[in-house]
Amino acid sequence: MREYLAQNILHALVAAGVIETLLRYWRLTHPAERLAFRLLALTLPLAVLPVFWAFAPFRLDPAFADAFALFASVHWEAVRVGSVGLGALLLAGACAAGVLLYLRDLTPLLRARWRHEGPAVDLPAEDSLARAVSDLSRRVGLRIRPALRVIDETVPVLFASGVRRPALVVSRGAVERLDEAQLRVTLAHELVHLGRGDVLLGWAVMAARTLMLFNPISQLVARGVVLEVERRADDTAAHVLEASATLADGMERLVGARFETPAARAREGRINGYILGLALKGRAAALARRCGRLRDGWPPMRRGLPGLRVGLTCVALAGLLFFIV
Repeated sequence: MREYLAQNILHALVAAGVIETLLRYWRLTHPAERLAFRLLALTLPLAVLPVFWAFAPFRLDPAFADAFALFASVHWEAVRVGSVGLGALLLAGACAAGVLLYLRDLTPLLRARWRHEGPAVDLPAEDSLARAVSDLSRRVGLRIRPALRVIDETVPVLFASGVRRPALVVSRGAVERLDEAQLRVTLAHELVHLGRGDVLLGWAVMAARTLMLFNPISQLVARGVVLEVERRADDTAAHVLEASATLADGMERLVGARFETPAARAREGRINGYILGLALKGRAAALARRCGRLRDGWPPMRRGLPGLRVGLTCVALAGLLFFIV
């Protein structure tokens, strides 16, 4: 188990470093292109190690580490800190950081789901908001209008949910907080998520994060994946409605309100409150970057989805990781 943990973290570190270098070297700015590479950085360390262990068990032999490996984590055990090897200390610290990063994102997600699991009303098709959703669904390419569920609360809520039964959940507070143009473009953003299957992708990413709970590098890469998914939805909604600045304004008014620290947090446990505070700060910074991009750096340069480059990078990275034990 120790060898698996160490190699998985090392593989994630190398994969993330290579992918980030390529993204900068090729100057890829379009979210769809960047998403493909970030998904590769997330999934490859999880996929290749079981294959290596099944078909090349000799990689675990000390002779392979001494003669062929580009990097062998076992060598760190020769460095001692008291009675403990440096490798064991680094591994323990990395695992603790991975768990903290995982909880940092999982805690607000569970809180939000628990808070908004209350009763919601399905609006009839003749309602004005339902007609707007129907029109926007056609404009973003959805074949079937998703169910529209309204929550009667003042907290601004707007999100897409459901894989087999897609739905758009919106609160009365969100409708009241946004003007008509901002509401339409933020609704379009969530509808794009449904049209592209981002809800299912989000669950798959969370499953990968759970499997690599101990890996801080993979936790950071997964957050990058989510950011590219959001940017892709930003671009599509802004393009369809030709309203990039309006989308930025709407997101700041809608999502930014959730980052206000509630007074009730003072009554929470210290650890839970600290983790929630870290999550809110990180999400607020990500929102600021997305809004700034929509105002100043939009539209991004598009060169077409680099399928060939992704495939070649996958093969090259797998070959490189083979020699990292």
